[in-house]
Amino acid sequence: MGNRRFVLTTVGISLFLNSAEAEWRAQLNKQSNARDVPAEMKQQIETKAQDILATLKQAEVAEIRRLSAELNGLYCYYENQLTRARDDVHWLIATDTYLGGKAAEIVKDFMEDQQLNCNLFVPPNLSSSEPASFSKGIKELIRWCEETIPAYRE
Repeated sequence: MGNRRFVLTTVGISLFLNSAEAEWRAQLNKQSNARDVPAEMKQQIETKAQDILATLKQAEVAEIRRLSAELNGLYCYYENQLTRARDDVHWLIATDTYLGGKAAEIVKDFMEDQQLNCNLFVPPNLSSSEPASFSKGIKELIRWCEETIPAYRE
């Protein structure tokens, strides 16, 4: 356990954007900061999320890296061998938005499927929709870091 690392990864919506057609990508961008999305779009996102996860689980490393900025970073860090990440503790940080949460769930599910120790934190109000909300969210993230990270150093 001496070489166990604490790995913090921020999660955006690259999984959705990189697997969407141009017209739907524009709709996703419009909803990127929303906490809730219209019911019809919510159903489309749920279906797409299941498709993306299934694709990730069957894809080659190059395709996974192309689809997900977050997983691309992890594959890069672990030199394309996620088995090297199994002893580490992974935390995903997502925005407090519908799409951000869904994207983080997909990444978390994929990582758990790879037998990685993965946790998720969504700081309340973390969204770039307005400066005040973003500021509150960042303060929550900093508080969480101050409370959480020291325990992993020990």
